[in-house]
Amino acid sequence: MTFPDRLTWLTICLALTCLLAGCAPPPDQAGRSATTQPDQAAPLLPTPEADVLYNQGIRAYQQLRDENEYDEGKSRAVLDIFLDLLARYPQSDKVDDAYFYCGQLLYERFNRYEEAAEYFRRAYQADPNTPRPARFQRASVLDFRLNRHEEAVQEYRRYIQEQSNLGALGDQRHIDYAAARIRALTGGAEEGGPDPAAPEPADQVDKALIEPPGRS
Repeated sequence: MTFPDRLTWLTICLALTCLLAGCAPPPDQAGRSATTQPDQAAPLLPTPEADVLYNQGIRAYQQLRDENEYDEGKSRAVLDIFLDLLARYPQSDKVDDAYFYCGQLLYERFNRYEEAAEYFRRAYQADPNTPRPARFQRASVLDFRLNRHEEAVQEYRRYIQEQSNLGALGDQRHIDYAAARIRALTGGAEEGGPDPAAPEPADQVDKALIEPPGRS
């Protein structure tokens, strides 16, 4: 089965699973986002089989980034791992992570920005407390790649609020960047803040974000 056929098949499986669970389906291959919002997040549970797939995907993803070169076949293989996890274990507590890394791969390796933004959205919808910077990454893609600036501002603002609620545990570097982008996009840029024209953070995910402490 070719990669596009495989992705289509997995997308259909995810859509059927989401319909049964009462949540929004993922985007199709054309990048069209779902319009239905989940009524209530289904409980996510530890699933050993999903953990095996997840750890396999993380190792392969980190190897891709360490190699620092584009290999379409390897990129597709890594994406397949996370898509398999989503299709086979939709109630696993790793689904938010899998959605996040699907978004990263679609953004970094395939330039499929609409789908990347949707998968980032699915990550924080699956688990509002996800440790992944999914909302920040979605805001960045909306901002720099899709030119949907009003939506980007809304996402940046939500991200700042969520991180501020964490107190000392919040990511101050990303908070500052989000605030700078809000000022730039709304015409309120101020001196002394981060450069709003700096390279977008979606291109610069720290390796520390790949596997933060306490999330294995």
